[in-house]
Amino acid sequence: MNKKVGINKLFFVLIVVLAVLFQAVPFKNILFDVYKWHVIQPETYQGGLFLFIIFFTLVLVSLKFNGRVFNFVLTAVVVLYLRIYQVLEIALYAYIYFEIIVSIGRSFLNYKPNNAKRYLASFLVGHIIWLVFALVISLLGYGRFEHLRFLTVILGLLSLMRGFHKPMIVHFYNLIENKISMFGKISISFLTILILMQFNKSNSAFDYDSLWYGLRPEYVLVGSHSFFDNLGMVSFVYYYPKLVELFFLPLSNLGDYSFIYAGNIITYILLVVLIISFLIISNINVNNAIFYACVICSLPAISNMASTAKPDIFTSFLITMGMYFLWNWLLEKKHLYLYLGLSSLILSFGGKLTSFAFSSMIILGLLIILIYNKFSKVNSSSIQPPTNKIISIKNLIIIIGAVVVLIGLCLRTFLLTGVPFYPVLGSIWSRMGFVLKYPFSTKNVENIASQEAESIIARWFHLFFDPDKYPHIIMLWTGNVMLFLFIIILSLIVINNKVKINLNNKLFLMFTTPICLIGIYYGTIFPSGGDGNIYQAPIIAFLVLGFCLLQEFQFNYKKIIFASLVLFVIFQNLITLVSHPSWIWGTSKIEYNLTKSIKTDNNTTFFQYHQLDEIEKYILEHNGEGKRCIGGFGDDNVFNRLSCRFESINTLSSPLLGNNDLISSVEKFDEFIHWANIEYIILPNEYEGFDAIKNLISSLENNSHNIKITTEKYFLIDLSKSKYELGSNLENGVRINGWYQKEKDYYWVNKESQLLLKSRNQGEVLIKGSIPDQNDNLNLKIYSNDDLVVNKTFSKGPLNIVISVEKNADVELRFDSDKSFIPSNLGINNDTRELAFVVYDIIAN
Repeated sequence: MNKKVGINKLFFVLIVVLAVLFQAVPFKNILFDVYKWHVIQPETYQGGLFLFIIFFTLVLVSLKFNGRVFNFVLTAVVVLYLRIYQVLEIALYAYIYFEIIVSIGRSFLNYKPNNAKRYLASFLVGHIIWLVFALVISLLGYGRFEHLRFLTVILGLLSLMRGFHKPMIVHFYNLIENKISMFGKISISFLTILILMQFNKSNSAFDYDSLWYGLRPEYVLVGSHSFFDNLGMVSFVYYYPKLVELFFLPLSNLGDYSFIYAGNIITYILLVVLIISFLIISNINVNNAIFYACVICSLPAISNMASTAKPDIFTSFLITMGMYFLWNWLLEKKHLYLYLGLSSLILSFGGKLTSFAFSSMIILGLLIILIYNKFSKVNSSSIQPPTNKIISIKNLIIIIGAVVVLIGLCLRTFLLTGVPFYPVLGSIWSRMGFVLKYPFSTKNVENIASQEAESIIARWFHLFFDPDKYPHIIMLWTGNVMLFLFIIILSLIVINNKVKINLNNKLFLMFTTPICLIGIYYGTIFPSGGDGNIYQAPIIAFLVLGFCLLQEFQFNYKKIIFASLVLFVIFQNLITLVSHPSWIWGTSKIEYNLTKSIKTDNNTTFFQYHQLDEIEKYILEHNGEGKRCIGGFGDDNVFNRLSCRFESINTLSSPLLGNNDLISSVEKFDEFIHWANIEYIILPNEYEGFDAIKNLISSLENNSHNIKITTEKYFLIDLSKSKYELGSNLENGVRINGWYQKEKDYYWVNKESQLLLKSRNQGEVLIKGSIPDQNDNLNLKIYSNDDLVVNKTFSKGPLNIVISVEKNADVELRFDSDKSFIPSNLGINNDTRELAFVVYDIIAN
């Protein structure tokens, strides 16, 4: 007995010491060493004080009044706060959009979403239905912002034909009034300030990646018809499957970045609901589940991604929801949950590319459980495979819809780049016969290895306690509560060695182990620890598992563990307040004005400060809004806010992000400018290196048709007046797609190629070329401005064709061949290009 008391006291000391150390060490290394200046800024201490006053007010109300009063005060506080910081209308707009999606799903499932599980199911199904219709009309050329908003309204109205459902907020109020204790209300109060913090940050925290490819879909995603349009962009961030960006298009191009952020924040709220529901179905009471959600969702790597336009939160939501519904299927034996779980994982492949690893690991975990159940002699588990083999048509429609969505997203990538997924799996696509289109290049992003010569222990110490060396971790810290929980549970297992873990929790351990292990593996090998946000799904899985296992033990110090977790929540929230991927600190200074209009960015003042106001003015005055422009060697965050379709030369020529061959010579850079339809080039007056760019700029300046605007710091060259003065032959026309570099006096082309030239008085074009032996009897179709003018089979040897075209006009010739060969595949040489035929010259008469 005395021995047991001694062990318990030792365990108590362990908890206290660990809790203090796990806060004190990162407090010094993160808050004091990295964010000390940020902490003392008014946006931090005033903004934090305002949020604390709100939290303290809600806590007092929860102590003194019933649930109905708490609901009223909570609503009033949220409305006032959002109005003060000019995001109330924006938040309502995004919330209504999500409720329409839920209504669409609810009408298909034909039930009332009166609890979290049904609400999440309705959202997932509505999301699939909306995406299917959005992809179809986008393929038909009606995928602009106004088209998709109209689609949303129509689908929403049609969903009401099966009745009206109460919105999520009503069920939330009922839950607080009937089931939530004082402790639960305090936890809800904390979650409220977490969410308000993100809405406040959405007004000012514009991180690099969001401005790069998330907040400007009107420039970098959607063309004149839909997101299937080729906009001439190069960096791979514009081409991986764009599920999240497509879904947020109805919230985009509304004059304020906060609309897109609001979509991500509502997704963050749904993620909170999902985590709470996940914990509840794992036999954790609702009040504890809400508190545990505070622990998980206050991690900066999760919460601070809500106020960005990146797809991480939505992808993690889909991955976690897939895990949630598959676990529900195993528990409740309802086939609907199996199809919902698989559909959610399928959709996740259309989000962030890390879903390939994480969603696959969830499927592996599911297979492990099914194999275990099949061969295990233990039959007492409540988890058994369903015996009902009837497949519902409705369930099939759901999963087929998810597959159609993924195919549609991959179709866009394929049409624009030549491969279904870009830039991953490049070697596989090549072996399957896919050929990358110009100007894209194969990358080896799958084989990223750590570049630091450090021990694993040192690396994980830095990740948990001192991430200063890891810039993408320090701004999105993953926390160390996982390690704390792991040590506590391991100690409890040692102390209570006779305790038998519930079989369902053992199986849940099997289910989540693969995704947790892949997260640990990535943390071990990624250079500089990787990005903090990529670990969201493994962190959520690990902590949900940890809290489930914690419930297994009956011991005297549960209160001290809860108190320790409160310390983690407070510290994590403080780090969230001062950090952000934009490196913007805090939220905003305390304000009281309730009458401000929805905030729109004051671009005039912004560009004046960065000495780009004259260039921005020129673009707007010359109808350059949305036109293609390139530039760089300055602050890309500033360039990305110009009113043109800007892409940085630094990224488009990066070996990892783009294609460094594009600026390797004047000829290649000039070829790219013609292919990408570049109208403006914006550069600093002085920059180092990049001879090919300097030489081309020099020749462009000598062209009297080009206009140059020079400011104190930058210059702009307007190519729009000269680039359409096409030549009438192959050399001074514009080779758009499918042309390889000139060899001696000829060009190779692949199966699909295009040429833009100017026709002359006779309205004839002479094509001189040669069909290689390997492509004997090649069928060649030639289109002139989309009109088929030649459809003929040619034998190997010389090729001479004369076609009639419109006189004195811009003519786009398209060549479609039915054959091609790759020299390396035939053992001829090491050439891996896809070759159709040779062109010596094309001359317009």
